[in-house]
Amino acid sequence: MVFTLEEAYSIPIFRFKCPICGKTTGLLPPFIGEKEQTAWEVQEEVMRKQTKGQSLTQVAGELTAAGGPYSEKSLWRWTTRWNRLLRDSGNIFWTQILRVLPTSNCQ
Repeated sequence: MVFTLEEAYSIPIFRFKCPICGKTTGLLPPFIGEKEQTAWEVQEEVMRKQTKGQSLTQVAGELTAAGGPYSEKSLWRWTTRWNRLLRDSGNIFWTQILRVLPTSNCQ
């Protein structure tokens, strides 16, 4: 099951086994992460509300997405992961910009 802002969906996840290492992996749709049941749009809504100053307790109480109610601990886990990814991606972004355009006069 995948939970979005509007409803819950049952989707097939195709699994493949590597003939070399024997590990199995699933082919996931682009709107959900590995070991996740909640679509990115739900997590994005949580981040948006928290950015606007709402506490996780408020967001957990007001979130009306399918699959809910969601615990404050789940929302904390999501926001912690996304904040870390945003922080880390900024470094990667500027490293790439400086590598591709080293003499650029960015203002």
